[in-house]
Amino acid sequence: MNDRDKLVLLQYAAAHGLVDLSCAAALFSLWYVWSPGMGTITLAILVYGVLAFGTQPLFGWLSDRLALPRLMAVAGCTLTALGVLVLPVSFWLVVILLGVGNALFHVGGGSISLNLTPYRATAPGLFVAPGAIGLALGTLIGKSDFAYGWIFAVALMVMAVILYRLKPSLPPTRTTAPARSMQWVGAFVLIFLVIAGRSLLGFSWVMPWKSDVLLLLVMTIAVVLGKGLGGILADRYGFIAVALGGVVVSAPLLIIFPAVPALAIIGVFLFQFTMPVTLAAMYRLFPKRPGLAFGLPCLALIIGALPVLLQQQRYFSGTDFLAISFALVAVAVFLGLRSVVNRAKTVCP
Repeated sequence: MNDRDKLVLLQYAAAHGLVDLSCAAALFSLWYVWSPGMGTITLAILVYGVLAFGTQPLFGWLSDRLALPRLMAVAGCTLTALGVLVLPVSFWLVVILLGVGNALFHVGGGSISLNLTPYRATAPGLFVAPGAIGLALGTLIGKSDFAYGWIFAVALMVMAVILYRLKPSLPPTRTTAPARSMQWVGAFVLIFLVIAGRSLLGFSWVMPWKSDVLLLLVMTIAVVLGKGLGGILADRYGFIAVALGGVVVSAPLLIIFPAVPALAIIGVFLFQFTMPVTLAAMYRLFPKRPGLAFGLPCLALIIGALPVLLQQQRYFSGTDFLAISFALVAVAVFLGLRSVVNRAKTVCP
């Protein structure tokens, strides 16, 4: 990356943290502003999740078709700002605006990050990393006092203007879909399952110490570092070595020692290595289609989170479930990434 593209990546990463912070703060503030029943707030979170993650493949396809990822990101910031502003006006309008705004921003910003380091994991890892900080801080703010939400709306609009004016050195291009093979289908299914499985596992382990704000902050930093460093290490030492190593080493730490903060946090850090790798792997399966390549993993994330959103997580917990799931994810990581890496020899420089 040249200096301009590094600045672009930094700006989009900062915007990612701000968008996720604003969405989390506004969503949790719905409880205090509107005093809904538990069923209503659960449904609102489900609707938001489906809009924010489930619609990304559609918006990603549209972004690739029109070659407008920057405008997608700008529109996402704008709709998120509107969602924050209408918090006292309409419960469901807030949910819809935040969900669609979040989806548009992620598709736009994700597309640009994938294009900055084509087929590699560094830029997408650094782009997604600040989202964890935004979610954690936004949750804390939303559960306390969001009376000054307009400040976040103003910050989002300022960010939208900056993103609109700041262009990457390589503009996006319109593309058509390449031919698919059975090897491609197998690799896609395996990578998709890895992402969905990682999402489900992330909601399945029980860490009793997470109520401690300081420890929660440390874990959030570990998530950020894991995603950011995971992409850098994967580009240096190989996708399979880093992603598979992260899963295998994190498994005993998260299965056997979830109640020991230091060990569990190390496990969480290592487990995040798969995130940037699977994003880059998906882009290798969809060459020159970064919007779709970023949107599909987000669809997998919401599918993996559905048991929790539908309050059925009791069927997806326990040591045996975690052990089997980690083993299956490890196998899928190895087979899926091996297929992607082998196929990429004819796609990537």
